[in-house]
Amino acid sequence: MQRLTLVRYTIKPELIAENEALSRAVFDELRATAPEHAAYALFRNGREFIHVFMNLAADDSAVVTELPAFKAYQKDFAGRCEAPAEVLRLGLDMLDSYGLPDGAQVVGSIMGSPLDGQSPVSRPPALRTDSGAAEESGRRARA
Repeated sequence: MQRLTLVRYTIKPELIAENEALSRAVFDELRATAPEHAAYALFRNGREFIHVFMNLAADDSAVVTELPAFKAYQKDFAGRCEAPAEVLRLGLDMLDSYGLPDGAQVVGSIMGSPLDGQSPVSRPPALRTDSGAAEESGRRARA
């Protein structure tokens, strides 16, 4: 089972820069520690921020929530928000993915049938490991 967490909130106008800096510090620490099987993204639309976290190996978010930078981000989080954050936490079984190159292999190995590279359906063309990727790259180069 994998973990998917979505957090959506609106920041007070005067605290946007602070919230963004605290959020980016989490990403800096993630890049430095490079936890396996984790994906994390931050989106912004004006004062609205949306965080998406996935743990492709377990129903757990500790790879992010235990980071010192994340704990610093969480400190006074509610005080930065205009209203309480909307949080959705799900423990799910991923069936398929696109754009998550390690996800399909992780899911396959967890399910007891590691992918052998013969089925590129869930990988973008640039990330395929089969012979079709070379053919497709050649077609794009000629186009």
